[in-house]
Amino acid sequence: MPPKKKAKADGTGPGSGCPVAEALVSPLVQIGAHSAQKQQMGKPFPLVLSPAQAGVNFVELQEYFLARHDAILKAVSEYGAVMFTGFDVASGSEWASVLYKSGLKQCEYIGGAAVRKLVVGSEKRMNDVQVCPLRRHSPCLETWP
Repeated sequence: MPPKKKAKADGTGPGSGCPVAEALVSPLVQIGAHSAQKQQMGKPFPLVLSPAQAGVNFVELQEYFLARHDAILKAVSEYGAVMFTGFDVASGSEWASVLYKSGLKQCEYIGGAAVRKLVVGSEKRMNDVQVCPLRRHSPCLETWP
């Protein structure tokens, strides 16, 4: 029998005592880390999941999402976000396939300042930063605010 993995310093991973994070660990998926990850209220944000072995493809990831749908939603609620990184997902179509098969419900993107480009289906890129010149947005005001 392989030795038990130790809990990570951030309180996630097997043996951490955090049942929400531990419920996501499988032979295919482990608790990972990312340079953009921060600590918020004593928890990692986002919770990062990465492959536990090389070459975990989108079909295996689909099966993982289907099997752990409720645990993923609980982790999103507990940690604020869950990031899947390092998986062998070659295109936006493959990622859209993972999401569509997962049973996760799509939320409509409502406005905001972020410019987003359509990738495939209804999946959009995170942000396309665009520099906007300063301009007056309140034509009803007689003086500049």
